[in-house]
Amino acid sequence: MNFSIRPYLHTTFYRIALYLLITFVASQPIVMANTSQQPDSLWLSIEKAHQEIWRRFVNPQFTILYDYTDKLGTVHIPTAEEVKKRLPNGLSYTTVIEDGAFYNGIYLDGLCERWKKLRTKQTASEARNVANALIKLATVSQVPGFIARNILPDGKTYYPASSDDQTFPWFYGLWKYLKSGIPDKKESEAIAKLIVDKATALQTSNWNIPCDPIEFGYYGSFSKAGNKHLVRIPFVTRIAYELTGKQVWLDSYTACLAEMPTGETGKRIDLLAKGIAYGAPGDNKFNFWLSASSQAALHELVRLETDSLNKAVYQKALLNNARKAIAHMRLYTTFNNANAFTYEINWRQFNAYWRPQTDCWEARKLGLGQVEEGYKLSPRNRYEFDYMTEPLFAAWVIVMSDDKGLIQSVSQDLRQLLTHYDWSTMYTVPFFIAESVYFEGLKHGM
Repeated sequence: MNFSIRPYLHTTFYRIALYLLITFVASQPIVMANTSQQPDSLWLSIEKAHQEIWRRFVNPQFTILYDYTDKLGTVHIPTAEEVKKRLPNGLSYTTVIEDGAFYNGIYLDGLCERWKKLRTKQTASEARNVANALIKLATVSQVPGFIARNILPDGKTYYPASSDDQTFPWFYGLWKYLKSGIPDKKESEAIAKLIVDKATALQTSNWNIPCDPIEFGYYGSFSKAGNKHLVRIPFVTRIAYELTGKQVWLDSYTACLAEMPTGETGKRIDLLAKGIAYGAPGDNKFNFWLSASSQAALHELVRLETDSLNKAVYQKALLNNARKAIAHMRLYTTFNNANAFTYEINWRQFNAYWRPQTDCWEARKLGLGQVEEGYKLSPRNRYEFDYMTEPLFAAWVIVMSDDKGLIQSVSQDLRQLLTHYDWSTMYTVPFFIAESVYFEGLKHGM
């Protein structure tokens, strides 16, 4: 079957198959995540979100999340020819396959937590398929350290630029999967080796993120200044130590905590304690959807750290971030499910702005301009981002704090947030994080 000729096959045969599957699943007794005899409204909302993700937003061939669809699940997949020409840009900005590694890595968190609670074969299978997609994205290229954002149906074509924001959730998601209890010994060993190989390659390149081809440049780095980035090297080096037991990784972990990152004025460990510099809603330069994985990484480091002083720093940072997130979480009240904003899913309109790009930074400049045009064309995009995506990811930051008192103090808001949205009307995929918020929140009496 020639997928490059028929790039929209997802809306025909595969969509019919998915519809039949979901219809069957929906007709089955609801698996309970609580201990009551009847499902409560919160759990029903989470189940609806889960089913909606798998109905419309999952590539049925590779199990990679799409960035957006219409209400029927229609997607416009780039052709191999378009990708090779770097249309609409070399970073795949504005396309439906822009953030596959990013979204899959974070979604794996929710799926693993879901499995720990439900212990069903279906949930284990979903998590395994999402993890296998991450493996595919990490092994399709011969460039060391490169992790593709997404991949075309031909199984070999991808856009040339990845990024630090795509790559870090890849590490986080596969680490969570390894520790979930789902993979068997052989699978775990293969994934552990892949994680260490990628970490080694990135460390060799000073944690800069390569493109493929390498001549396209390096797009982003784990060593950049800014609180969002500060935990990335400690997390990756620490899990590499946990997976190998090699002292060299523990030494790297210890050294990076004591170093002063380029562009900063203090040691990494001291900067981490401050948390991310979230402002008030409206003046925030750190988007929660991009930075929340740093909170998740700190959450893991608390469990791995044996030094009481370092552990205290991580716990302080978790709490600082969570407190700042509360006002952003409450923006969910602004979202009106009956809004009439429109979303244009055909990204090919942005090809009109195309120009040649010799490196990733020219591609970035082009892509950012196309994104701004996209906001004009699709006001629903910005509306969902501001009042759905950001509040949900802010909620994840809150429940990842591990502070039971704080979480319970906003429990009513968190529950209302998770039942506020009509998931069937969403055009963009980030509402998958609702599952992570729910299962993590349950641990703290949400």
